[in-house]
Amino acid sequence: TMKAIMRLLIMPPAIIPKGEILFKGNDILRMNKTELQQIRKEKISMIFQDPTAALNPVFTIGTQIQDAVRFSARSGRKMKKDEIKARAIQVLKEVSLPDQERVLQNYPIQLSGGMRQRVCISMALVSASELIIGDEPGTSLDVTIKDQILRLLKELAKKRY
Repeated sequence: TMKAIMRLLIMPPAIIPKGEILFKGNDILRMNKTELQQIRKEKISMIFQDPTAALNPVFTIGTQIQDAVRFSARSGRKMKKDEIKARAIQVLKEVSLPDQERVLQNYPIQLSGGMRQRVCISMALVSASELIIGDEPGTSLDVTIKDQILRLLKELAKKRY
């Protein structure tokens, strides 16, 4: 699974016994914890299969996106609160979510499945990663919304890469 590949699962159930997973010539399986954290922070982002499970129900969307912005800040650069909020609004606009200020104040349960998935995509976009891995990002959505999400991902890929 994607979680096993990115070493997000606790070892040993997620041991990958053979082979290598290369990113820019470096084997992810051989990286130490610090190297792996750095690559996840700046180079690779993920869009998980189930946005309901990926988002914490206790925190607002704003808190979660702004945490992602803070985490992904290059080289530990301190960002001001207004910079962080502006970046959160910017990525919500990129995924075509209307009324970004309101979305930031909502909890995940207050959003539709398609909106939650767009929030997860926006969180993957925060770091301007070189690689975004989507773990079946439309699985939990109805066919119409799934199609919209896949079209959105294609558009974003054309714009960014």
